[in-house]
Amino acid sequence: MSDNSLLFYHSKWANAFSAVFCFLISVGLSAGAMAILIRDNIQSDIGIALLFSIIALALAYCAFSFAKKIFDTEPSIILDEKGIFSRSTPFGLIPWSEIASVHISRSPRYNAIVIMDYLKLTLYTPERWIKRLPPYAQRIKKFTKSKTIAIQFCNTTPSIQKVDAYISRHISHTGSPSSRR
Repeated sequence: MSDNSLLFYHSKWANAFSAVFCFLISVGLSAGAMAILIRDNIQSDIGIALLFSIIALALAYCAFSFAKKIFDTEPSIILDEKGIFSRSTPFGLIPWSEIASVHISRSPRYNAIVIMDYLKLTLYTPERWIKRLPPYAQRIKKFTKSKTIAIQFCNTTPSIQKVDAYISRHISHTGSPSSRR
């Protein structure tokens, strides 16, 4: 990595909040499952208790994965002179020479807690990169005929707005990614 690299790390506070939130809901659902099971009429409510338990386990796993990110000291996303690297995607390093255009996107606000920021990359050879996705995601990409891939910037620091400035600076020094063709 050079001095011109832009590094994004997992946000300690956002991931701590998410871990605690998931853990507390998991505990609440587990308590609800236990309350259902110790009632008198177990037979009719066992399905609900099982559902609560499965959801509680899934949320406990989410809490664990968020908590793990709190102690992760490696950058999750790196922008440098070589290209864009994300540890959270199967793509690895995407060189600038493969990127036709870059667009910063913010998902609609579904609630007050989570706002998803994405870096949408339009690629010259999307097939090469889409092959690295899981099979279900490959089918979605093929069905939608999408030539873009997205890198998620949820719970990262610094903010995604730094990406815009970095890409503008990078393009002014090396030429526009779209000038490749």
